Amino acid sequence: MSLRTESRQIDGLTVTSTQLPAMRSFRLMARLGKVISPALGHVDGISLSSDLSTLGPALAALFASIDGDEAESLAREVLASTTVDVDGKRLELGRTEMVNLAFEGRIKAMLETLKFALEVNYGSFFDRPAGAAAAEQAEQASV
Repeated sequence: MSLRTESRQIDGLTVTSTQLPAMRSFRLMARLGKVISPALGHVDGISLSSDLSTLGPALAALFASIDGDEAESLAREVLASTTVDVDGKRLELGRTEMVNLAFEGRIKAMLETLKFALEVNYGSFFDRPAGAAAAEQAEQASV
């Protein structure tokens, strides 16, 4: 069985994310669970398909429970198997310098990219039905 790879347009950037290997993904899921669990009480049901603007209370709780170093470390791990095409160059987002290059002045796009990478890796744990990625791509292509 191979790891799934998906691409999406985010803020004019082509973002491609591949699932992490099983044990790396499991380790990351444990870290995320410790950080995200307190924030889940601030939303009525969580969905990775939710618009970021609707997650204000959950994001506030999340950021209240995490320091900057841990946030950066988690972001790098979530993005470890994600690339973004910027000005004709493919940037691998597992390193801070590459994330900075890709998203300077584009924090919302960075959050959307993190969300997308989480969908690719953990979408089956939420409300995302099989084939949703293909439907989303088709919808985005028609816009």
